[in-house]
Parts: sequence; C-alpha cells; structure tokens
Amino acid sequence: MRHVEQAAWMVIALVGVQIFAGVANLLLLAPIPMQMLHLLLADLLWLALVRLTLEVIHAGNSENKVELKTEKSPERQMRPSMPAV
Repeated sequence: MRHVEQAAWMVIALVGVQIFAGVANLLLLAPIPMQMLHLLLADLLWLALVRLTLEVIHAGNSENKVELKTEKSPERQMRPSMPAV
C-alpha cells in the first residue's frame, strides 16, 4: 500500500507543477524553453499515472490472491471418444 501512496503523491505533485508551468507559460507568452519544460512535465505526469495504475493493480492482486485449483471437475472431465461408425 505504501507504493500506491507514493505514486499517488507523485501524481499530485506533478499536477501542481504542471499547473504552475502552464500559468508561467501564459504570463511569459510561452517562450520555447518554457514550452519544452511544460511538455516534459506532461510526459512525466503520464509516466506517473501509468505507474500509479500498475501499483494499484498490483496492490489489488496481492491483497486478493485466489488459489486456482488444478483438478478437473467431474462435468469437465474428458469423455472417451466414440469410435467412428
């Protein structure tokens, strides 16, 4: 669960920095280096969201482990094939 919280805080922080960079873009009339920083932050935010998604899925799987049975149930067992007539 700790990894999920860490990934969530990273997403929150990147959204805040992204908003700040967007406002700076508007105030500075979008100089090229600022646009590049804004795009870099967007890529980092996307990666953080992917990481958060994977951490949530992994946390859900590790909490709800289901043991799969390898035995075949009687109705699913293979029946002997009938000879061709």
